[in-house]
Amino acid sequence: RNMLSEPGWEYVFSERAHGRVKKLGPGLQYSLTGRDWKYFHATEQPDELYDLRADPLELRNVVEEYPEVARRLREEILSRVAGAIQRDPTAVDSLPADYVDQLRALGYVD
Repeated sequence: RNMLSEPGWEYVFSERAHGRVKKLGPGLQYSLTGRDWKYFHATEQPDELYDLRADPLELRNVVEEYPEVARRLREEILSRVAGAIQRDPTAVDSLPADYVDQLRALGYVD
């Protein structure tokens, strides 16, 4: 079922924890997939942004070309991660210290 075809769904959020699939690389990885954009944010790798209208196979990372879209989607991911931490404060223990520092600097965690 395509969640994006449901009313009220702008993006689908996903996450991957440390080391579950080695070929995907180290660290925590998050993504937001919408009708037009797919954004990947990782704790130990560069972020990626794909324009799904022009590049449905996600072959060309356009994060440098659309910095405002990337910033907005990154903030959305960080907000969702911070929300999970607020619901379960012990969840912060599973994040790398520098990542917690980033969330703290943005005001998402105390």
